[in-house]
Amino acid sequence: MQDVKARFAALRQGSRTLAAASGAQRAERLRGMLAAVLANKQRFYDAAHTEMKACDLDVAAQLVMVKSEVDFVAKRVAGWMRPHRVRNSAATLGKKCYILYEPKGVVLNLSTWNAPVAIALVPAVAAIAAGNAFALKPSELAPHSATVLREVLEAAMPPDEFAVFEGGPEMAQELLALPFNHIYYTGGQRVGRLVMKAAADNFAAVTLEMGGKNPAIIDASAALDNAARKIAWGRIANAGQVCVAPDYVLVHESVCDAFVAALVKAMSAMYNASGAGFEHSPELMRIINDQHFARVTRLLQDARDKGAKFACGGQTRAEDRFVAPAVLTNVSEDMLLMQE
Repeated sequence: MQDVKARFAALRQGSRTLAAASGAQRAERLRGMLAAVLANKQRFYDAAHTEMKACDLDVAAQLVMVKSEVDFVAKRVAGWMRPHRVRNSAATLGKKCYILYEPKGVVLNLSTWNAPVAIALVPAVAAIAAGNAFALKPSELAPHSATVLREVLEAAMPPDEFAVFEGGPEMAQELLALPFNHIYYTGGQRVGRLVMKAAADNFAAVTLEMGGKNPAIIDASAALDNAARKIAWGRIANAGQVCVAPDYVLVHESVCDAFVAALVKAMSAMYNASGAGFEHSPELMRIINDQHFARVTRLLQDARDKGAKFACGGQTRAEDRFVAPAVLTNVSEDMLLMQE
C-alpha cells in the first residue's frame, strides 16, 4: 500500500529545498532526470510496443520532446529566476519595482496513456525549473509505461522532490483530495470537470488539456496532395489517439472527390505501401484497450447504419484491437462519430 498522505507531506517538505535551489541546481536536476530516462529508452520502447504495438520511432519522438524541453529550460532557468525591474507608476515613485517569480509548492500531474513519457515529463520540466516538488500519476491504461516511469524516476530523483503514484481512478481521487498547489490534467472533459472542482476546494491552479472535435478545412485553392499527406499522418499517427488529430474535413465541393482520392492514396502510401494490408504495417499502432476498441467499432457501425460511404478502410479485428485507417464520406451530424 502506498502511504499517499505521508509521501505528499514529504513532497511539501522537499518543495522548500527546491524553492531555495539556484538555477544551476534546478538545471542539474533536470539533466539528471533526462539522463535516467534516456538510459532506459529500450524499456520505454518495449512497454509501448506491448501496450499499443508502437514502434521505437513513436517513443523516440516522445523522448525528443522531453530532451528539447530540458535543453531549452536548463539553459534559461537561471535568467528566468532573476527579478525583473519594471517601470514605476505615479503611486510607486521613489520605490524600486520589480517582478519576482516564486514557486507554487507541490504540483500534481494526472497524465494520460497516448504519449505516456512526454505527457508525464514535459510538465515536470516546467514544474521543477520553477522550484516545485512534483507528483506524477501515470495512466493505468498504459500500465507497463507507468511502471517503467516509476522505477526510473524514483531511482533518479530525490523522494521528497519527485514521487510517482501508480493506480487507477481511486488513486487519482485520493490525490485530488490533497492540497496540491497546481494540477495538470490531460484527458477528457468529464474528468476535467472533476479535476477542476477538486482543485477549487484547495484553491489550486489548473492546466487542462482535453480533446475535442478537430476539423481541417480544404478550400478550392488547396494543394491537395500536400494537404492529404499531412492530414493522413496527423489522423493515423498513434492510431488516431492524439488530442489534436484531425477527425473530420470540410472540403470545397469542387475538389471533394479529388481530395478523397488523394487522402486514400496518402494513407496507403504511408501504411500499406507493399499492398499486404494495413494490418501488416509495423508503424500502424493499435487501440489502447478493449473498451476503446469497442467504442470505435460502435462509431463505425453507427455510421454505416446511417448511410456513410467508406472510401477505404473500416475493417476491424478484436484479437489485437486493429482498426484499419478509414475515410468516410456522406457523413451527417447525427452520426455518433460526429458527436464523440
